[in-house]
Amino acid sequence: MTKPIILRNATADTPELWFYCEFGSDDYGYGNCISANAVRDALSQIGSPRKMNIHINCPGGDVFEASAIYNVLKNYPAKKNILIDGLAASCASWVAQVGDTISMAENGLMMIHDPETMSYGNQEQLLKDAAMLGQVKSTILGIYAARSTKCTAEKFGAAMSAETWYTANEALDCGLIDSIDPNKSVTCSVDPRRFRNAPSWVKERSILADDWKKIINERRLQLNEAEAA
Repeated sequence: MTKPIILRNATADTPELWFYCEFGSDDYGYGNCISANAVRDALSQIGSPRKMNIHINCPGGDVFEASAIYNVLKNYPAKKNILIDGLAASCASWVAQVGDTISMAENGLMMIHDPETMSYGNQEQLLKDAAMLGQVKSTILGIYAARSTKCTAEKFGAAMSAETWYTANEALDCGLIDSIDPNKSVTCSVDPRRFRNAPSWVKERSILADDWKKIINERRLQLNEAEAA
């Protein structure tokens, strides 16, 4: 089985973490996800580097586990360079904001949207769940607005409600990244069925969910093999 999180060059001057699957707790329904525990354990294997690189190619996942991962990384003392190799969608888009620097592949994608949940119960319970989603959105807006000097929280709020997809240039224009890497050749593949408002130009890059998982697992297997070599 491939490991959900890859740690490379643990004892080097610049260790690397690779987030190449969804965020989720150890018992998350999809299985084999990146959890806060996995991130914490990976960081415990690193000494005291002054900087580290974190690669992201992630469609999102569980918002509360992503929040824990964001905070674990934020409290880690090293300078964090985020490299979006392909996709940073949903909660992966704001986990990326933990970086001291954020670079995105020229052909990469970023997507932000409102948090979602499944709810069951009477009117009181549904209203409680709706209020909880509002609180979660407010927290996410705070992360975007604190990082960006180019867009307001109100603009990000509207973009989240619309489910907005950004090219690298658009993400740069609104302050969600710092730079674009023109040398990246990673293919960014998206399964649009995961999202409710993927535009046509995103769907043109789309692949089936099973193919997406196959590509991600193959890439993680390559990283595992490279680490073991």
